[in-house]
Amino acid sequence: NKIANSPGNPAWDLTGGKFGPYKGQTFMGDQTLSQLFRIVTEQVNGIDQGGVIVFAEGLLSGVMRPCFLADGSMLIGQTGRGWYATGGFQDGLQQIVWDGKTIPGDILNITSSSKGFDLQLTAPLEEKITAEQLRKSAIVKSWFYTNKSDYGSPEHDVRDDALAEVAISKDRRVIHLKLADFGKSNKGDKDKWLDRVYQITLPDTKDALKDVSTWDSLQAYFTLRAIPK
Repeated sequence: NKIANSPGNPAWDLTGGKFGPYKGQTFMGDQTLSQLFRIVTEQVNGIDQGGVIVFAEGLLSGVMRPCFLADGSMLIGQTGRGWYATGGFQDGLQQIVWDGKTIPGDILNITSSSKGFDLQLTAPLEEKITAEQLRKSAIVKSWFYTNKSDYGSPEHDVRDDALAEVAISKDRRVIHLKLADFGKSNKGDKDKWLDRVYQITLPDTKDALKDVSTWDSLQAYFTLRAIPK
């Protein structure tokens, strides 16, 4: 229930920029939470992995089938199917159209690095925001799931992962998060870090990006299976 409970069909942004900056990303909805999220992927050492970022909340009903139309807009088929959906309606059909100029203030992509994670933004950070401020405010938690015969899995070994350092790229569009002892354990193996879900939160970000409005906090989830060399 953080991102999804009963995910729907995927849809790929192949609009060539007609839907904003999300070229090639995957969109998927959730029946229970009535929301849309984006899926970003990468391949590290021959292993596929990636993350998810919430795109839209508060839709009418359970989001089961987003699809892109020829004009680059997204049509969203929704149903409650007699189950609970936070939108409150039994069904819904909504359309999202990009106006071609508004920049959405958000995390555009998340990738792994040899030291932690890199957050690419849709717009530059305001000059007043420093790397040290981000280091003190950013929150990184992680856990792992197990396959079970019942519905879902509890979060195992929930951990607060300490940030050793935060750096901001010259164009201020990328935040580099360096985790303390990332990729190492007391015995020097990487098993401590792998096959875990990382929840990364940047709180109080409503006015953090230049000339755009954004979420009250920026958040992404990443399933780490391999660490770049």
